[in-house]
Amino acid sequence: MSPRNRHCSFVMGFWLVCSMGMASAATTVFHTELGWIDPDRETSDAGVGEVAVFVQGEMVTGIGFASDLEARLHRNSYDCKAGGGCGISIADGTGCETARDRGSPLYSVSSDPWEKVRYQTDTLGNAELFFRLNIGVSDLGGKPYILHASDGSPIACGILALQASGVQEATLAALAGEDVSGLVTVYQREGLIFGAGFATNLEPSIKHEDIGGTDCTATNGCGAHIHSGKACTDSASQGGHLYDVSKGF
Repeated sequence: MSPRNRHCSFVMGFWLVCSMGMASAATTVFHTELGWIDPDRETSDAGVGEVAVFVQGEMVTGIGFASDLEARLHRNSYDCKAGGGCGISIADGTGCETARDRGSPLYSVSSDPWEKVRYQTDTLGNAELFFRLNIGVSDLGGKPYILHASDGSPIACGILALQASGVQEATLAALAGEDVSGLVTVYQREGLIFGAGFATNLEPSIKHEDIGGTDCTATNGCGAHIHSGKACTDSASQGGHLYDVSKGF
């Protein structure tokens, strides 16, 4: 593997591929805040997390986070061996309160694509929630987004709602003679940014340290960032990483 760790920013500047800015999105975005299904826990604990789901053609991409889950769960270990253990799914029901309200996993393809979608948690019970699937369904409005415990039981839920504002999209164009291209959609809500997209013709077989790799250890290696500049021409016009210093990020 080449020691050159390529820095890939979604919009407004980077070394490998760049977009000049954002436009109205063709991608459909749904959002929900997750709450505990157990009514006793719902009254005593804060909501467990927040998710955004991006629909583009046949592909559905989910991005989000959750907290106060069971700690130290690994998606590929015995921890999540039970049917539905550590699972993430969108269901075909219309509510969160009962099993009948929630319904069954939502899909119209030949087999259940949700069976292998799982999260894992750190020592504090925090989880990053991610999936990218073809479920054969694009209208997710009013559908339950569900998290399952390690034993497969549903523990948290939220009803997805279509987002009419705060959604922008950018086409990525290659820099410096590279042959990279892609598309990214960004959804902004109350200080949070959810981003989902794809890129083609990147360096092959790269492994991040989260999955035991060492290819992305260089500063900005394998990174995807929004920058503060107004153009893609050079590092000066791209600007630095975009964030509010006063927030302490």
